[in-house]
Amino acid sequence: FFFSSRRRHTRQRSVSWARRCVQETVSTQSTWGLLKQSPMATKKEAEVQKEDQIKINQFSRANQKFHEIDQEIKAKKEDVESLQDAGVLIDEALGEGLMLHIGECFVQVDDDYAKKHYDQLLEKAKTELDRLNDAKGDVEKQMKELRAHLYAKFGANINLEEEAQSLIHKYLKLSLIHI
Repeated sequence: FFFSSRRRHTRQRSVSWARRCVQETVSTQSTWGLLKQSPMATKKEAEVQKEDQIKINQFSRANQKFHEIDQEIKAKKEDVESLQDAGVLIDEALGEGLMLHIGECFVQVDDDYAKKHYDQLLEKAKTELDRLNDAKGDVEKQMKELRAHLYAKFGANINLEEEAQSLIHKYLKLSLIHI
């Protein structure tokens, strides 16, 4: 026999993260009473329609992209700091021979070329950093819109906040340790 389940195929993918958020929130509310009962919680649970699942998947992908961009921003900030440190070293070494690292070798360059090359690299890194910050803002805006729609539809039956998720998992781990 060959059993097929659409759910089985998405279990390992990041798009099932938000669906699990809905399920975990409902189970933790009923089991531990971590959140107050809301009018939505006393009614029958809202079913997840295809359009809702699409929005949940969009939120999950946007959340993943947000974290990827955030990591890129951290790396780019480190690059900018390294370039600024290199600029200080270039200023201190003016008049002395400067060596430019290209690939696996060093090439001796004059002061003007080194300063010009440094300015180009720094400008390029700052432009990339600005682009990443703009992209992060766009993703945040998209997540905010999706979050508003999903909370309006599911109320307390869905949890899209990462801090709350980590607190619930910590609480569950602590309660398992004390048992």
